[in-house]
Amino acid sequence: MFFPFFPICQFDMRTSKPVYICYRLTLQVMTLHPVCESVETSEGVPLYVTGVCQVKVMKDHELMVKATEQFLGKDRSEIETVVLQTVEGHLRAILGELCE
Repeated sequence: MFFPFFPICQFDMRTSKPVYICYRLTLQVMTLHPVCESVETSEGVPLYVTGVCQVKVMKDHELMVKATEQFLGKDRSEIETVVLQTVEGHLRAILGELCE
């Protein structure tokens, strides 16, 4: 499923006429596999964590607008890379705060 196209207006430098380019943003679920290696807890215990998460663009209008600002014009693999790095960063922060 794709969000309806987003027309972007640019001008042809030779003719000075508007040219519309349309981009699509996927609304499909993406399954990611975050990995955090050698993350230390607040007490210095090293952890190796793997996980699975599923992410998607929600259909709420405001959230779609934010997603288009971040991801419009990027292909699925680029979006997955950005989201995976974000999830791994949050996971490292959570693991770093763990204690016994």
